[in-house]
Amino acid sequence: MIEFEINGKKRGFRFGTYTFKLIYELAGKDVNIEDVFTKLGNRDGSTLDQFEFLTTFCYACAKHYALSNKQEIDFTEVDVADWIDERGVTTILLDINELTEVWQGSTKKNMRALETGQQPQSSNGQLSPSLS
Repeated sequence: MIEFEINGKKRGFRFGTYTFKLIYELAGKDVNIEDVFTKLGNRDGSTLDQFEFLTTFCYACAKHYALSNKQEIDFTEVDVADWIDERGVTTILLDINELTEVWQGSTKKNMRALETGQQPQSSNGQLSPSLS
């Protein structure tokens, strides 16, 4: 989770399972998890499609953050695009790297735990509920 302040209000980005649901709804039903990481990994900035996806991704992360924190959704995708401009694309890309690395690391660790018969852990290190 990434938190920051915009116009005196605490905002943030959260990336996880619900974010994928939102991206699926926002970007079209033909987007899958691999597509998300492919689009995020292609950072040469040479096409408008990349900026469109960046905006969609950040909006989904911002909406996930707000809903998880029981905040009103008082922003639009245009507002999030303005946040990207205000914070700077480089900073946003670093934020995205941090968000996705934590999620991917936690997912890989828990898959290994399941393969070896150990109990999966949440991203904060606590034991996850049993999957059996």
